[in-house]
Amino acid sequence: MGSSNNYFTEFLILVLVAIPYLLKIGQTQQLHVSIFRHRLPVRTFTVIALFILVTSKTIGLFSAVYIEKGIKNNKEEYARDQQLLNYFRQTLKIKNGQNVFFTERRFLDNLFIEYAIMPVKDVVTYVYKADSTTFNYSRFTNGMNTGLVTYIVTDEKRNDINVCNDSLPFIFFGKTQFRLVARVSGYCIYKYGAI
Repeated sequence: MGSSNNYFTEFLILVLVAIPYLLKIGQTQQLHVSIFRHRLPVRTFTVIALFILVTSKTIGLFSAVYIEKGIKNNKEEYARDQQLLNYFRQTLKIKNGQNVFFTERRFLDNLFIEYAIMPVKDVVTYVYKADSTTFNYSRFTNGMNTGLVTYIVTDEKRNDINVCNDSLPFIFFGKTQFRLVARVSGYCIYKYGAI
């Protein structure tokens, strides 16, 4: 849920590489760091920084950007999503080149990575909102209602296949081109050209 400090990999590596050096010079020299009008010895600052770094990633003491245990350990959701993938493979006999569009973010795009047509919708959303001309989506928009997208998967609670067009207005699936073919594991599966 949300970002995590793993987005700052390069920064974290530099911090981890610098910690032994900072600890060493903190012992030999009386260097100080000014933080919020307080002067701290470099050694103290380094220990505090390491503590914040480790606890932010593991238990979220200083940050709300860690993966909550309730989400990370949601085995029922993983199992449900795996059932959906098995249904696609065994019943629908999905083939390479057939694209699936998921209206929900969750874990489905990761599980269906070889079939997901837009696996990082949050990145596309932010790029589009910042400047809609950054990337040319015409191939997608020209093909989304003419067979480029074979399947659309929505949450069973939704009654529309166009739940993403609030954030991405160029996504508008024609309701006459897609038909509901199954309800599996809490999801609705729509297929292009289904009769």
